[in-house]
Amino acid sequence: MSSFIYVMWRATPRPNGNELSPEEQSAVIKQHDESLASVGGETVLKLNTRWSNEKWQSAGVVKYPGLDALQKHTKNLESLNWFRYLETETLLGNVLLDETAELSNPICVMWQLTTRPEGYALPSDIRKKKFMEKDSSLARLGAKKILQLNTRWSNEKWQYAGIMTYPSMAALQKQTTVFEDLTWYRYIKTETLLGIKHVDA
Repeated sequence: MSSFIYVMWRATPRPNGNELSPEEQSAVIKQHDESLASVGGETVLKLNTRWSNEKWQSAGVVKYPGLDALQKHTKNLESLNWFRYLETETLLGNVLLDETAELSNPICVMWQLTTRPEGYALPSDIRKKKFMEKDSSLARLGAKKILQLNTRWSNEKWQYAGIMTYPSMAALQKQTTVFEDLTWYRYIKTETLLGIKHVDA
């Protein structure tokens, strides 16, 4: 199994962060990026999510060579007062699926899920059939799973997490209807955050 650790994150500025001048913001971000590079970390994906919710402004995925690198980077961020400026939420996982994807401007869905008791109670043949129907509908709509993580070991709430891309909002809405027809939400508890690929100015 790969030793890489993936961190799915979401963030929004605290009042202190909003009070920084553009020059000060750039300096703090530069220090963050230098720290990440120094430990061998890599930004896999960064999303603009403010348009899809009221809480989070951005989200993304960072890949670390191991837990030591993540811990060292976190210590560096504390010395930079990073968490004074940003409110963040993270979820750690090791990779189950990693597909290289060229993201032009699709809708990205950052998801996390866990199986409900009703899901565990399903007979294996019915569970398999529901997953096959789900995967078939995703393929028909042009959706693509680009990252899937096993996250159960890092928290008590979520079993898996990942990133999906959809070619349009209409495709995402259609998929939600398919999930409802499959009574998917009776068996699976999920939380999602929509975004589009962040473009640096």
